Amino acid sequence: MKNLRRVTFLVLAVCASYRSAVAQTNWSGTWTDATSVTNISGGGNSISASFSYKGGDYSGSGSWSNCRVVWNIAKCNWTATHNDATKSGTRTGTLEVTLSGDVITGAYHEAAPQWSYKPGYNASNVNSVMVDGAVFAINFKRSASTQPVSPPATRQPTSPLAQPNPN
Repeated sequence: MKNLRRVTFLVLAVCASYRSAVAQTNWSGTWTDATSVTNISGGGNSISASFSYKGGDYSGSGSWSNCRVVWNIAKCNWTATHNDATKSGTRTGTLEVTLSGDVITGAYHEAAPQWSYKPGYNASNVNSVMVDGAVFAINFKRSASTQPVSPPATRQPTSPLAQPNPN
């Protein structure tokens, strides 16, 4: 009987841990930061994403692929097309992110980008932070539009004193 209680306890503990982990791994949705929007789809151990970013004189779009997800941590490859005033091209690399509720944090790790320079520009006169080995922080928040919205609760008066005065 003692062994049956131990097994039951272990099974319940594992089930509770699994339910907690599943609740914390809702990757799907729209995620944003100051300059980008990322749309993640999938779940469990298989997710993918598309993203776009835009700043004053630059823009780009890309995707996450080959993601390996364990609980609330994902490791993926990423690729993006980039365009700015001096160059355009393809960026690639890896990323690792951690999901915690409505926040995703982590980092993009850049591989050597492949640039085509615009007239008057070349590798020697363009300084860029997008270089082999660069690391860019990820700090996304879940977009409110992807969350179900409940109507505000209405409160009914509970005391005759709280009733409006008809006079």
